[in-house]
Amino acid sequence: MRCSVNTVDRRSTVTAIILIGLGVMFLAFNTIPGLSLERTWPVIFFVVAAGFYLPPLAWPSERKGLSALFIPGSILLTLGLIFFYNTLTNDWESWAYAWTLIPGGVGLGLALAARFGEWGRGALWVGVWMIAGALLLPRSFTRPSPPP
Repeated sequence: MRCSVNTVDRRSTVTAIILIGLGVMFLAFNTIPGLSLERTWPVIFFVVAAGFYLPPLAWPSERKGLSALFIPGSILLTLGLIFFYNTLTNDWESWAYAWTLIPGGVGLGLALAARFGEWGRGALWVGVWMIAGALLLPRSFTRPSPPP
């Protein structure tokens, strides 16, 4: 495997961005009143999702081979968004229908992988249809009304 100066610089830059991001996150936890890990634990999903998104974005020469990493990254991003909503609003009952957004996360990852990995228009459209289906499906569910 060849290692050029440009590749080494990119690895250093990606590592620096991750470490700076973690430092900013911990600084925010320690300095902003009322902000605690108890209410913001879904941020962990965002950090891990970023770990899947960064390699295909940081190494364009290897993007075709790394583009499949967009799929698990998008699933984790979707879960993080759902859990972040749940913890901020304390609306855990929404999980009864919010889980249907997870296939939309798969579709987002598939669409990104198809776009950046040059997988073809067929894979891209499957991803787009999965996103559309996941966004429309939860609307068909209704919450039960509370007893009188």
